[in-house]
Amino acid sequence: MRTSALLLLCAFGAACGAEAPADDSCRRVVGGAPTTFELGVAHVAGDYHPSPAIPFLQAGASDAALLGVRTLKVYLTPEYRTKYPGSWPQVSSLTQLAQTPQFRALFEGPFDTFVLTTYSFALGVGDPWRGSDEAGLYAAEAEELEALARHLLDTYAGTNKRFVLQTWEGDWALRAGLSATEATPPARIQRMVRWLDARQRGVARARAAVPAEGVEVVNAVELNLVAGPTPGDVLTQVLPQTCADAVSYSAWDALTVPADAPLD
Repeated sequence: MRTSALLLLCAFGAACGAEAPADDSCRRVVGGAPTTFELGVAHVAGDYHPSPAIPFLQAGASDAALLGVRTLKVYLTPEYRTKYPGSWPQVSSLTQLAQTPQFRALFEGPFDTFVLTTYSFALGVGDPWRGSDEAGLYAAEAEELEALARHLLDTYAGTNKRFVLQTWEGDWALRAGLSATEATPPARIQRMVRWLDARQRGVARARAAVPAEGVEVVNAVELNLVAGPTPGDVLTQVLPQTCADAVSYSAWDALTVPADAPLD
């Protein structure tokens, strides 16, 4: 089982960036930093070989549960067969993937919070938004995220579970193909803003349509360049222009700075 450094900087209900609009398009409110922290485990593309009698996804989750954690991070993407090898039905959308026996068993398990790195089937895993201004691409992203969020809100109402639909390390996604010395093209930054806005719009529409109690679905943006001398463009250029329920920090670059250095 792989682990990763993950820190929720702008937790649910906490502030980062501009104040959220009043229409629930994002749930952030102006306030202080989160005061509670939860330890969790990431389970994706593990290098171990569990018993064939137990689906790979469930095997890793069972190992994580033995540690006593209540938060689990997994991947919900078109690459489900490679992330979690085994026998899977053929699916063509995030909602269908969440409805498979493997993910149903996972979501019905002992965890309170599922952090789901989520790539839509409509766009795939190659981040086509980097080079496209096609409106239909962003509309398809919003529609698929909305359908997934509706399913989770309806199916798991009353369970007190939280589902965090998040992106992967945004600075690497934004800079893909650029050399270390190249500046990110402004048009690409704006396309990322549109893509993230579409994801938030889909989740917000689902919350408005399915006001379920005892379940929470939130949208998160992940960044990964924060601690170095020059913060990445997601922090400085993208987040000020978009709205998200939460921001996650894949904190590998924090390992290169002194332990007592502040992360302001």
